[in-house]
Order: sequence, then structure tokens, then C-alpha cells
Amino acid sequence: MKISINFKAVKLDSEVHNFRKKTFDYVRKDLTPQNEYWQVDKITDRIQKIEAYCKEKSGRKLKKNAMPVREAVMVIKEDVTMKDLHTLSKKIRA
Repeated sequence: MKISINFKAVKLDSEVHNFRKKTFDYVRKDLTPQNEYWQVDKITDRIQKIEAYCKEKSGRKLKKNAMPVREAVMVIKEDVTMKDLHTLSKKIRA
């Protein structure tokens, strides 16, 4: 399995991009039907959970410039499956 992976701070429009709710010039429309993704929580829900956790543990608000949620953008070969990516995520998490 060969994968190129880039981790970035999530942007508020990341879900719009991932769900293809907006047209982007740099997205290949011919490959869009093959696009797959998964997420555990909505970005705003995850940020709210992190903010509440930070307040609970430290008594302070999360800093405005904090970027606690990251996303991975991957370039993969055609034969890489979503199952392969789930396996990779478990290895990264460990």
C-alpha cells in the first residue's frame, strides 16, 4: 500500500469540500463519484467537545489560535481501499 498523506489543521469549509456541497476548480469532476471519506464527528461538534474538555480540565478557555482538530488528505493508488485506510488510521493512533 503506497500513500501520500498530509496532515493539516481543519478548516471550517472542510466538510463542504469533503461532501462536495460546493464546486471547486481544483477538484476533478470525473473522479468525484469515486470520492470516499469518513468522519467520526462534525467539525463544529468536535471543536465544542475539545473546548469543553479544556475548560473542565484547566479552568480556562481554549486559546483562539489553537488548532486542535486535524485532517488528513491522502493521495492513494486506485487499489487502496477504505479498509486499508482504516487499518492505517489504527496504526497512526497507536
